[in-house]
Amino acid sequence: MEKTNHNRAQVYVLKLTGEENEHTVNQLLQLLPPANQQRFSSYTNLRSKLQSISGEVLARYASGCFESAPFNTSDIETGKNGKPSFISNNTLHFHISHSGNYIVCAVCN
Repeated sequence: MEKTNHNRAQVYVLKLTGEENEHTVNQLLQLLPPANQQRFSSYTNLRSKLQSISGEVLARYASGCFESAPFNTSDIETGKNGKPSFISNNTLHFHISHSGNYIVCAVCN
């Protein structure tokens, strides 16, 4: 009997222009649920805040593409060690990384 492997992974990349400002951050925040918006309120460094919010937006976009589901259907929570994960889908995993103007999100099942 032949085993089939349904595991797959996809990588999504977002390149910021470097010209983003507080207005850009506020627009991105509006894409997130209120509870998740609150999580970013304590960030004081604009660049760090932009990278973190962009990462979560990218993860939501990626999960929607990966699962063929509408954007924002997978809610994200931060675990005790600070690692974000999807609440409603424990078979879908992701990792976000950012450096400079690049935000990367890898998603796999």
